Amino acid sequence: TQAYSALGNTPWGGHASKDILAGNLTTAVAKAHNVSTVQIALKWITKQQIPLVTKSSSEDHLAQDLDLWSWDITDDELSALNNHKPPKFSINNIPSYACDRMADAVLV
Repeated sequence: TQAYSALGNTPWGGHASKDILAGNLTTAVAKAHNVSTVQIALKWITKQQIPLVTKSSSEDHLAQDLDLWSWDITDDELSALNNHKPPKFSINNIPSYACDRMADAVLV
């Protein structure tokens, strides 16, 4: 298993999930740790022990993407993120970036 579209990018949308970038939950957790909502999403993926691939044309964003080890989320925050139901595209209530089988990748 590996997360390729770690920010919930979809072929038809071509951009990161608004729920990840500006959702109430990710924004609150990010503010608590003085990090970006993208870093919260990437940290959540690593907490699931899922390897991930990240890319950016911005050196600053790449540096932020790699800075996942100097801080941590709390157990309560992790639980809230685990239990969060995305408002849009998901498969079996699994965020689109956490599919672990090709069979899960059915577009609805």
